[in-house]
Amino acid sequence: MVVRKLQKRGLEVVLLTGDNRRTAQAIATEVGIPFQNVYAEVLPSDKKDKVQELQHNHRKVRVRMSMSESSIGVFKPLPSLPPLS
Repeated sequence: MVVRKLQKRGLEVVLLTGDNRRTAQAIATEVGIPFQNVYAEVLPSDKKDKVQELQHNHRKVRVRMSMSESSIGVFKPLPSLPPLS
């Protein structure tokens, strides 16, 4: 699975979605994203601010849009690991 492969490469995967918490946690469980990395019920107008907050708190953030723009996967290097070259 893609999420597990990213995690094995030292990346932390975050789910940022407009879906309700219950749905977001079900998706996170299915794909292996820890609950503390789930941000649910985020309005489309607030997603940019949340991404900027994540960028401010971490070294790098890569944003990937899902097929529907209701969810965004944000991948950031874990603080204890060096960035990928």
